[in-house]
Amino acid sequence: MRVMIIRHGKVLHDWKKWCTSAEFDEQCALYDKAPIDKASVDTVNDDIQIVYISDLDRTLQTAEKIFGEEDFNRTALLNEVPLHSGFDIAIRLPLSVWNFLGRLQWLIGNKRQPEGRKQTSKRAVCEHDNKA
Repeated sequence: MRVMIIRHGKVLHDWKKWCTSAEFDEQCALYDKAPIDKASVDTVNDDIQIVYISDLDRTLQTAEKIFGEEDFNRTALLNEVPLHSGFDIAIRLPLSVWNFLGRLQWLIGNKRQPEGRKQTSKRAVCEHDNKA
């Protein structure tokens, strides 16, 4: 069996460079709903029998551009790691600060993030075990 791993196409979302915590959370939600630039995706001329994708819309758009209209196996187990602001504050901070704090909290398993590194690892193992 051949396995092909793809990443979604370029997301058409312009991130705000400076955000409050609420604005950062809103930006993350908008990013998750934003369409992709279909010109950034190439098609594949291989005979692929089964395609697994995350349940994010951008992944479905990418898969349809690559493989055409297919019956894809969608699962949240393949979703990207979600990210939330590191703390509540009304002061605007650079986007890079919010991303850094969120990923640091993910790494150490802070409850502020919807998922920690251990949960991400479990999700990956669960996906592997379900397909084995």
